[in-house]
Amino acid sequence: MPVAPARRLTARLSQASARFVPGGHFTAFAHQEETSARSRPSGAELVYLFAGKVAIRRFPVREDRGIFLMGSRFGPVAKLGGSWTFALLAGLGLGVVTNLAQGWLPGAWNHVANSGAVWCVPAFVAGALLAGWASARSAATAGLCASIGLVIGYYGYAEFGRDGMGSLTYPLIWLAMAVISGPLFGVAGLWWRNGRTVRHRVIGLAALGGVFGMEGIMYAFVLHYAPQAWACLAVLVLAPLLMARRRGERTPTLLTALALAALAYLVVELPLQYVTA
Repeated sequence: MPVAPARRLTARLSQASARFVPGGHFTAFAHQEETSARSRPSGAELVYLFAGKVAIRRFPVREDRGIFLMGSRFGPVAKLGGSWTFALLAGLGLGVVTNLAQGWLPGAWNHVANSGAVWCVPAFVAGALLAGWASARSAATAGLCASIGLVIGYYGYAEFGRDGMGSLTYPLIWLAMAVISGPLFGVAGLWWRNGRTVRHRVIGLAALGGVFGMEGIMYAFVLHYAPQAWACLAVLVLAPLLMARRRGERTPTLLTALALAALAYLVVELPLQYVTA
């Protein structure tokens, strides 16, 4: 079976394996992994066992080529590891940038630089970038790496680039929030971009809009920062309208985002205000 169809099939299967066939090539083949086949002058044969069914395909190969390379079985693992590493490094860099942006942005806008909603965006993007070839668990890991990187980058720069981060209370609180929010928004990004059901796509995008709605409530009724509140409200409304995968999903996504905004404020923001008071 060619690599491209094999990738598409394994993306839809929970498990895939390979077995030895006389005259063929034997190699372990796990879900989301590729394999390589050693060729003979007459051709190469890849054998995949999908749900108990064997698919065999022969390929003509030039005799002067000893190996017919279809891809490394460790390729997807390395690709995932690279994605997670990139998410972590991107989070570190963005953490430093948000710390610096507090000094760059005027007035109350400096609160937006390191707000909880803004810090959820990298995890969402990290999950969305894995859509189409990685699992929800992989997207959750990418989101976790991005969020942890943000915390480390922000407080690392505060410690070594400024006057120190002070007490460990806030870093530990934000680290705990990163462990929770990072995987959730990583999966949300994956669902938004490649959700197989309407519910997944709606919830994925509504999570992004909802977290900005939560921040908008805080800016409006707690901090009384009207411009920042309107900015968050704009994201809450525009995200479902502009980013919905299908036109018919805009209204349910917006309604779900409004509900999630209120729920997140009650479950997340109010307890945080109490802890950090």
